[in-house]
Amino acid sequence: MHSDYLESLYLRDELAGGQYQVDNQEVVLESIKLPIFCVATEEDHLSPWRSVYKLHLLTATDVTLC
Repeated sequence: MHSDYLESLYLRDELAGGQYQVDNQEVVLESIKLPIFCVATEEDHLSPWRSVYKLHLLTATDVTLC
C-alpha cells in the first residue's frame, strides 16, 4: 500500500490529474465542498509551499495555508 501510495501520488501525481482512485472511484478535488487547511513549509521537502499553494487552483473551496 505504501509503495502504491508513493507511486500514485508523488511519482505520477494522479490526485492533481483526477486519476487517483479510492474504492474504484476517482477522487475529484473540485468536488470538495469543505474548507481545507494546509500546512506548507519553506525548507521541508515533504510539503514545499510552492507545491502546497497550488491546491487552491485545483479546488473550488476555501483553502487556508499556514
